[in-house]
This record gives sequence, structure tokens and C-alpha cells, in this order.
Amino acid sequence: MSLVILLLVIFLIYTIFQINQNRNYLSYYKNIFEDNYSVIILADPKNGDIIDVNSAALSYYGYSKREILKKNLTDINTLSFQKLLAKIRKVEDEEKNHFYFKHRLANGDIRDVEVYASLIKTKSKKLLYSIIHDITQKKQVQEEINYLTFHDTTTGLYNRNYYEETIKKLDVESNYPLSLIMGDINGLKMTNDIFGHQMGDKLLIEVADILNKSTRSSDIVVRWGGDEFCIILPQTDDKGADHVVRRIKDLCQKSNLKPIPPSISLGISTKYEFEKGIKSIEDIFKVAGKKMYENKSQIKNSSDNFLLNALINKLSETDYQRISYIESMKDMAVRLGRKLNLCQNDLEKLSLLIEFYDIGILNLTEDIANKEEILTSKEQRKVKEHSILGYHISRNFTYLNSISEYILYHHENWDGSGYPEGLKGERIPLLSRIAHVLDIYYALTYKTAYILGSHYNCYDYQNDISKEFVLKEIKDKAGTFFDPKIIEAFITLFD
Repeated sequence: MSLVILLLVIFLIYTIFQINQNRNYLSYYKNIFEDNYSVIILADPKNGDIIDVNSAALSYYGYSKREILKKNLTDINTLSFQKLLAKIRKVEDEEKNHFYFKHRLANGDIRDVEVYASLIKTKSKKLLYSIIHDITQKKQVQEEINYLTFHDTTTGLYNRNYYEETIKKLDVESNYPLSLIMGDINGLKMTNDIFGHQMGDKLLIEVADILNKSTRSSDIVVRWGGDEFCIILPQTDDKGADHVVRRIKDLCQKSNLKPIPPSISLGISTKYEFEKGIKSIEDIFKVAGKKMYENKSQIKNSSDNFLLNALINKLSETDYQRISYIESMKDMAVRLGRKLNLCQNDLEKLSLLIEFYDIGILNLTEDIANKEEILTSKEQRKVKEHSILGYHISRNFTYLNSISEYILYHHENWDGSGYPEGLKGERIPLLSRIAHVLDIYYALTYKTAYILGSHYNCYDYQNDISKEFVLKEIKDKAGTFFDPKIIEAFITLFD
């Protein structure tokens, strides 16, 4: 009997020990659940009701424990109940346990989350156990990386990477006829040189906006690089592509961008479904590019060049005095040229030179160009850049190519003290020497500080200047600033 009692006592002690152990285990796992930094939710897989959450979940979603235990998973997940239930079925079937959802917080904010889900067994039933991580910031960073990978940062258009990723997918029979338009902004480099890269960026953005407005949402506009663009037009024949080109040109003409209005050289090529002459999309691209460059050459060689006209208008705004008597200056130049026995071809070049030799002052601010006081040393250095800039501008236009060298050297002095290269004597082109005389005559007569600033450091601009003084000043500079033979002929114009 005593042995039986002993065994019962031992069994009772063991049972109490096991109960305490289970309680310790339960307490341990409860602490793991409660103290976990990850958001954890337990829910009923049949109806989506929330059974329990940890402290991290309460903090993340912004609910109290009482509030959240009255919620369903559809109250925090933006998916419908049917779609969410389909996801839970995948977990039950062990088909999938990793998901990306959008979850709604108590304040209405929508966050991107990554969810790892599984089923756990309890004594009474199975529960859906979900560990949730917020990836909103991570997703935003990834989206920014993806955007930068496939977009041009200046214009917001697709870039060359996107074109190369996309074009092969679009080159399929369902998209035929498939047209490409290649475009090149006229005068972008010149705009950067004259008005600065900020103005060049404005021109790029304006052109991008025009291209977007001229195309459909299904079309793809790409900044190919630098000043070049490409437009992909699925299900568009050459007539449709030509219609897009006309819209682009029309919007360019209507643009209010100043001082340089947008202009684009364009070329079209189309791939038809059964056309045998063109084998690949690369061929289409090359044809469109060739036509674009042909169009650009036509624009560059035209004397009625829109960009040149824009520069002339800007020049008249910058040096408004000079424009009012440019014809009289050209007349004086021709008369002087005849006295120097210039041929007709050189007389025509001289007349053109007098009209454009100062085109490089477009990089000067109007306060310098129209300043009546003595220029500062910094302003003088800026002024001295204008002959080089004028040379580069004129090289962009076939109409002005013949006088570009004369523009470069029209501030060289006979004694070698001029700029930009310090040429001396007859090494200075004759037409440049003539323009130099007329340039200083104009500056002295009309007190133009931006020209005189690099020659006369001390001069009273407030006093009236007589013609006699101007002629004496120019005559005194013969042999230093000016070719003596030219001055000798120039003085006779006033006899």
C-alpha cells in the first residue's frame, strides 16, 4: 500500500513539473511573438478575421489591441476578399508563401509591404501566420533607379537604354507598319555657347514637350543623346509619320521660347509587313537618320535660316544703336573697299562682314553691351571673347562661312597688340583690317563702351565727340592699331 502511495506522489510531482514546463515554453514563445521587431499577424485562414497581433503590428498600423482584433485582413490589405482568399489558398496548398501587397494604415496611408505567410497548427484549429516588412522606401529607391536607368534626367523622356530594350519587342507583325522619326535640334550647341547651358536645357525641355504633344500615348519618344531624338510609331505608315512631322514643325513655329526658338531637323523611315528591301529595324533607323542629316544640311545651307534670323533679332536687341545705321556702315565699307581696289566678290564679303562681325557679342549681357562707363577688367576680358565666339557661330552657317576668319581677326592690331592671336601687319586678313577701322570709328562716334573698353582705358565718355576728333584719333592710331594704307584711304572718304 505504501508503494502505491509513493508512486502516486511521484506521478503527481512529475505532472506538476510538466505543467510548469509547458507554461514556461508557452511563456517563452509568447515573448518571442510579442517582442519581435517584425510585424506579426495571426488570422483565421477561412474568413480572414484577425486573431492576434504583436506590439510591432499595433505600432505599425496605428490601432489599439481592442480595435485591431475587430478587424479583418481586408481592412488592412487593399485587395478584395476574393483575391485575398485566393492568395491564402496558395499558402494552404504550399504553392506560395511570399507576397507583395499594399497595406492600409489607420490614418489612411498606403504602404508597400512584403509578407511571408504560413499555416501553424493549434489544438483547436489552423491559423495563418504572417510576418510583414515595410518596403515602401526600398521600393521608392528601386523605382528611382529604374527610372534613371530608362529615362533622360533633363527632359524626362525615355533614353537610349529604353529604346534598345523595347525596339525588338515592338518589331513584330502586329505593329506593322512601324515608323521611326529621327530628330536633331538645330543650334543646341550654339545655344549652350552663347546663352549658357541653362538656356540649352530649356531648349531641350521645350523640344521634348513639343514631341510629346505631337504624338500619341502609344508612341515612344526617346532622347537618343545630346541633341538627337527618336520617335517610335507603331501601326503608323509614312503618311501618318509625315503628319506627326508637320505637327512638330507647327508647334516649333508657335513656341514662345526666347531668345532661340526651337527647330528640329527630321527624317522618317517606315517598315512595312512584307517589304523585302528593308530587312531589319536597324536599317529603318539608318534610313531615318540619313534623311534627318540631309534635312539638317538643307537648313544649314539656307540664307533664310530660322536660327540665323533669331540671332540677328537678338543682336539688334543687344546692340540696338548699331542696327539703326548698319546700312550706312555697309555703304561706307563698300566705298572704302573700292578705294582699296577690292574685287566685287571681296566687296560683297566686306558688306556681309560689317553686318555680322560683332555677332559674338550675343554672349554679353545687355548691361555690358550698352554700358556707357569704362568697363571693368573683368568685363573687358569677357568682351575679348566675342571675336572667337563670333567665329564659331559663323562656322555653323554656310551663309557666313566665307567671313568666319575675318570675324575672328577683326580686333587684331597692326602692331600685334590686338586679340585673339596677336597677329601683326599683313598677317591680319585685309577684310579684318578694314572692319577694324570701321568698328572703332563706330565706337568712337557713338561712344560704345564695350568696344572701346579693350582699347581705351581712360576716356571721358560724357563729353561730346566731334567728327574732327574721331578722325584725328583714328589717324593717330595708323601704324599701331590700323594699317596705314587703309587709314589713308579712309580719311579721303570725308574730304
